[in-house]
Amino acid sequence: MGLLHLLPSGRGLSPVSTPLSDYALTSAAWLFDMSVLILAIGVGSVLAALVIGGYLRTASPAFAVMTVCCVALVAVVIFPDHALNGVLGPSGWVHWGAAMVAFGGLPFSSSLLRRRHRGERCRVRLRGLTRALSMTAGACFLVLFVGSTVDLTTSLPVWRVGGMVERILALTEMAVTVLLASWARAGCACTMPLIVAPSNSAT
Repeated sequence: MGLLHLLPSGRGLSPVSTPLSDYALTSAAWLFDMSVLILAIGVGSVLAALVIGGYLRTASPAFAVMTVCCVALVAVVIFPDHALNGVLGPSGWVHWGAAMVAFGGLPFSSSLLRRRHRGERCRVRLRGLTRALSMTAGACFLVLFVGSTVDLTTSLPVWRVGGMVERILALTEMAVTVLLASWARAGCACTMPLIVAPSNSAT
């Protein structure tokens, strides 16, 4: 995604006001699509690692949210944002909805994970950093959602920094994903309560 800003096809797009999805309408569309799909695979791999490591049950809300987040990222690629004079068509609305689900899903799922293991002896520093980044991502998502909704539904010229907010949000959520991967790799005591130990009582 960083390379998209350096290629000649993307130099005319302002990183402050232009959404990331606009790169999908340039000659570097393949790089945008590949980046989003790699992110979807990364989130899915972290999800699998959390399940295998015993941090997450497949019937939990966090698992459902992260799964929907992966599907939404794929939908962002399948349905490009072909806006005409600022008006979204059917594909554009699906793209926008999928992007909002993907952007909002990851910080929400990490919050659910923290709540599940809040009383356990996990690594304090890792949990604290994940909490701070999740809160930052959540705040950025709220700004992005409100700003883009106002921009799409009204003619008010109030949304001129949407590209910058979206980029900060994307970077923050990638960092949260990396921290979740580190959590799954490092291991901690909170995995043990998920394993049902055999009873030692006499029969």
